[in-house]
Amino acid sequence: MVTGAAALAGAIVGALAGGMAEYVLQRRREAADARAGARLLQAELSIAAGHLESLQADQEWWTFFDMSLPSWDTYRGVLAAQLGRDAWMAVSQSVIELRRLGQGNSDPAIAPLGSFRLPDLKVNSILALRENATRAYNAMCELADTEPEDPLPGVPPGEPR
Repeated sequence: MVTGAAALAGAIVGALAGGMAEYVLQRRREAADARAGARLLQAELSIAAGHLESLQADQEWWTFFDMSLPSWDTYRGVLAAQLGRDAWMAVSQSVIELRRLGQGNSDPAIAPLGSFRLPDLKVNSILALRENATRAYNAMCELADTEPEDPLPGVPPGEPR
């Protein structure tokens, strides 16, 4: 009887230990995935900010401007789980804005020669998009283990954030 109870207790302890080990490993994998996703999305936001700088200066949209932010599709779930509410809102807002800008201007039929001039209304909103991209980049710094950028490349120093 004692042997059976000891075997049962050993099985329970083993299952609990195995479950805890799996839980810890899963949390580490999620944190590593979130860090990788944050770093990749930061790189894409930085590139987008450079495109926005060009847009603001030249008022010219080039069809090669890529605002698709592909790492978002891969990592948004783990970013949503790891970022706080305010950071998540800053990041998701910027991604949505940049993607809409890219989708609305990427049709080759609009710019058969590779570029077209943006209306003044769109140019006036570029600074806000750049500011939001900076906020999104900085919102992921703790998770990505990177330093905040103020401003992101393409945002002139001294402009409001």
